[in-house]
Amino acid sequence: MAKNPFNPTFGDVPKIYLDTDERAAKLVTTIKESDFARSFFITGVRGSGKTSFMTQVEHELNKDKNCFCIDLVNDESLLNSFIDQLRKISKTKLQQLVEELGLKSINFNKVQDGNKTAEVAKK
Repeated sequence: MAKNPFNPTFGDVPKIYLDTDERAAKLVTTIKESDFARSFFITGVRGSGKTSFMTQVEHELNKDKNCFCIDLVNDESLLNSFIDQLRKISKTKLQQLVEELGLKSINFNKVQDGNKTAEVAKK
């Protein structure tokens, strides 16, 4: 049985290196230009660079203020982790928006007007 070239010992460089720049850029473009939600399946043998590839994709997506990445581990806390990370991202995005608008403060008040709810921002 042949030795796995993607399973180097710690600190070693694999004998075969997969150049992922073009593939990462293509995936980022596909994600950004997609009109609907998509799932992508990244697979490979242990040590082949799946995590490095996705880190590269995440880095590129995070450059776009309209994109954000959530890192999840498939275990019993998956939903709680998703909600917590989404809450943190939303809070950060709202803080950035307030700063960009030059607002000193922002208040959200529910105003009932028939079936409408209005949110009011104060300068």
